[in-house]
Amino acid sequence: YKERNFGKKLEMYLEAALKDSSNPELYSSIARMYDHFYNDDDRFVQYAEKAYRLDKSRVFHLIGGLCEAGQFERAGELLDSPEFKYERTTEARAESWFVYYYYQKEYQKALNIIEDSTKNTAHSRYMKCLALAGLGRDDEVRDVLYNVWEEGEILRISEMVTVYAVLGDRDSMYHYMNHPEAFSRLNSRSMLDPYRTEPRYREWLRKNYLPQPEDFIVRE
Repeated sequence: YKERNFGKKLEMYLEAALKDSSNPELYSSIARMYDHFYNDDDRFVQYAEKAYRLDKSRVFHLIGGLCEAGQFERAGELLDSPEFKYERTTEARAESWFVYYYYQKEYQKALNIIEDSTKNTAHSRYMKCLALAGLGRDDEVRDVLYNVWEEGEILRISEMVTVYAVLGDRDSMYHYMNHPEAFSRLNSRSMLDPYRTEPRYREWLRKNYLPQPEDFIVRE
């Protein structure tokens, strides 16, 4: 991993799973590798489902992947499941509902979830920015960002990248993508899809030892 050989790391996980098919953490790790480094939503869901079948507490992880992959019927089933309703905090459950509505482009419902069901944290305001941007209320997004800064709070670098991506502010997005604290797993964000073939994005992929959009996915 330290050598940034993500393909080799993934192959090791896949080989380990063949020998130990009852390890939910192993399947979750494979799911994260496909998501973070290869932006492969379908394989993410495939392995997150395997982890969930072995450990129902991994329902939140799976719901997020299903929503990003556009599998909303299955996500809705899990949102109505007992393990979802009685696991974690009210804020965690609200975030899953936000994701469910956001990826269906029901931005007003997503915004209502954040305003009605979560504490006023930097992370909740990040989600509010995404919903407002989806509604075309870009000036309000920038007001939220300014207020967060003025109050001495900070968004994560990955969140700044994502907000500027949905605003279409390329220069700010690439500025934060190249920040030392930016993570390779940014590559999993669907909000970055419109930029993936741009020269600056391809250079960021090369710098972080990530595959180009057309590159072959690791064999299974």
